[in-house]
Amino acid sequence: MKYENGKLYFVGDGFLPQQVRIMSNFILNNTKFDIEKLTDENFENRKLGIKAKPLDGKYLTLMKVDFSEKLGKISFFDVKNIEELINLKKNNNEIFEIENSEIKIDDLNEQLKSIGKVKKIERNSYFTVFFVEKKDKGEFIGKRGKNIRKLKKIFGDIVVKEI
Repeated sequence: MKYENGKLYFVGDGFLPQQVRIMSNFILNNTKFDIEKLTDENFENRKLGIKAKPLDGKYLTLMKVDFSEKLGKISFFDVKNIEELINLKKNNNEIFEIENSEIKIDDLNEQLKSIGKVKKIERNSYFTVFFVEKKDKGEFIGKRGKNIRKLKKIFGDIVVKEI
């Protein structure tokens, strides 16, 4: 946190909005606590306590959000088609060996029947998620996971989810 030119800046990727509002109120207005007034009527229903008082949201403006590298790796993005997924694999420093890539692509073309059952594909740096309908999940996975093993050789770790 830093305070420059009459503005308070929070730098980091682990802040919750309520935390920012409470800390802003404490730093800018020097008010941290709002002591609850208890009467005989509400004494049974409330605990005696001190509550942190947040600053109204209208005083706070979010200027820029930067993703950390770790968060960027686990963030999912949609993949439009299989060709795009193959290109992403090549661009992620997991380039296929030239002599084996055509064999792998032919093997992928063999799997296009089951790939056709995929409704949506999402990917992050660690794995690929294929979304299929519940009735097609078994056929997509294949007997004893045969289809998944073939796809895993091409795309890496795979997760199959039902829509």
